[in-house]
Amino acid sequence: MEDYEHESERRGLPIQHILGDPGDRRRALASVAATACAAVVLLTVAVVVGADGPWWFFTGLGLVALTVVAIAGWNIRIWVVWGNPELFLPSSNDLRLGDRVTVRFRRRARGRVHPSEVQITARLLCLEEALGAAHAAPAPVAHVWDAPVEVVRVEVAGSVVEADLVVEVPVHQAPPSMELTRHRVAWRLVVTIVAPGVPDDDSTFPLTVAPVLADRALVELAP
Repeated sequence: MEDYEHESERRGLPIQHILGDPGDRRRALASVAATACAAVVLLTVAVVVGADGPWWFFTGLGLVALTVVAIAGWNIRIWVVWGNPELFLPSSNDLRLGDRVTVRFRRRARGRVHPSEVQITARLLCLEEALGAAHAAPAPVAHVWDAPVEVVRVEVAGSVVEADLVVEVPVHQAPPSMELTRHRVAWRLVVTIVAPGVPDDDSTFPLTVAPVLADRALVELAP
């Protein structure tokens, strides 16, 4: 554990369970691979067609190449500016219906960014999805629950941005996590980080909500 993590523990939540979101890294590497493949394909097509091809054909190839490069540049820029995000939970146990827990979001800035100007927002989502066959088209996703999460603290320690978030799971309005043969209910915490001069970025963390009422919910529901 690094020094700033020790300091984080002294300031508040103990580090019991850590979730990560390596999506930015995956997208950046996939963009590099896609750009390389697209360059080979476009070059091959241009050579096969030759200089006698119509102008609109080469114009189309140029637009495709620019689009691929632009997407790759955006994804790579996010990965360069921000390190992989982390979410620290006070327990490795599943969340329960009616739970209200404080979690800690952490992300390290690198490159030209001013962490003191960072803004953090978050939303708690419950997504319901119908699972089809492996070869079928992706099934539509329904948002059963979509609510803002309270941000109670944002702090910068050097290049590290931290935020404490209060995750409140509803009791009746959404079902617990489940995965059946053709049906899935998944909970996600989406944290958005915004800073001037750099791309905005979302970090998505999977959460598991057990089909059990939290103690605080039982007290509130008691006659």
